[in-house]
Amino acid sequence: MFYTGRMMFNLSRMLFSFNLTEFPMFYGFAFWIASPIVISFYFCLFVLLYKSIIKKNISNEQKFEYKYVIIAIIILTITHILIFSLYRTLGGHNFGSRYTVDTLPAFYLGLLFVIKKLNLGNSIYINTIPMLFGLILNFYGTVQYMNYYY
Repeated sequence: MFYTGRMMFNLSRMLFSFNLTEFPMFYGFAFWIASPIVISFYFCLFVLLYKSIIKKNISNEQKFEYKYVIIAIIILTITHILIFSLYRTLGGHNFGSRYTVDTLPAFYLGLLFVIKKLNLGNSIYINTIPMLFGLILNFYGTVQYMNYYY
């Protein structure tokens, strides 16, 4: 079931496939589009890194106490995606890449830690836009999936 020769094809489907009209969909599409929390996590992490490294506005007593957790989340989620890119089907007939959904709790935890450190105030609601997009897209996928079988 796991074979290194499938890695490049599966990674290209998981990262760069945007064809939502292909149905039934056996090899998924870009998981970060189906799960916009990944985009929010990396965007907020980039903003945090920009503020702390480029602008150097974090003093020594305000060190980011969760940096090892964030590093572990990044390493473990990338490892998870790489390992499942070796798998034969990326989860069979589904909408999106089913095995990448297992990484979403880790991305959510990391997003909570990063947002806590950023102290965004009311601008935290900017995450509502990708959340609504993800809900609408997955509702569309559910309807397409159900229409195919019923």
